[in-house]
Amino acid sequence: MGRVSPAFLPVVFLVAWVCGATRAHADQIRVTSGQFNAFAFVGQAVNSASGIDLVGPDGTRLLLSSFEEVDHSIRLTNLPTIPGQGELADFSSVLTVLPGGDSIFAPDLSGRALATPSTLSFVAAPTQVVCHDNVFRGLVCGGVAPFTFNASLMFGGGPTTVDLIGAGTVEAEFFGDAVRLNYVFEASPTPEPATVSLLTTGLIMGGAGILRRRRAGGART
Repeated sequence: MGRVSPAFLPVVFLVAWVCGATRAHADQIRVTSGQFNAFAFVGQAVNSASGIDLVGPDGTRLLLSSFEEVDHSIRLTNLPTIPGQGELADFSSVLTVLPGGDSIFAPDLSGRALATPSTLSFVAAPTQVVCHDNVFRGLVCGGVAPFTFNASLMFGGGPTTVDLIGAGTVEAEFFGDAVRLNYVFEASPTPEPATVSLLTTGLIMGGAGILRRRRAGGART
């Protein structure tokens, strides 16, 4: 049996790493549209969300709730005070949902309610607050920023775990010491499975070519 080329082993390890990374992220589902709405008081830990409706690829509904019968809280993670005109504001938030209640989550995925407490994280980029005069409401301040989203949810009856990711734009508007948040999700391009397959095939073929050349060189000497 011929010796295995040292150059071939790193290629094999790289192929294995690519395949392993693909499997590790295979269960993630990207939110392609939908929105999450909340009304939070700045500086307070417990606030209320008004509704969430997240849609995934091919129109699959991933989460749906009005939160009317669901024990939950929404917390602004980096907004201790109301910012003024031109100041930076961070509209990141964390939604915590406890199991129970009559609201059903993920009807198309599992048709079951949450089985464990779940955390949904919305991480927004800091943005400058802009204020303008409104004829009916006076001075209105707020901001718009991109955000990323992730959540790991476990549903009862299986149990079934669903990992969600996504991104979009958050629109925020201040009302005294409160802020209205509207996270709007947008479709984001994801790597095509064919890309990973082509990379894996190319690495294998390249490694085989190196091995053949080394063996041919050894045969001539």
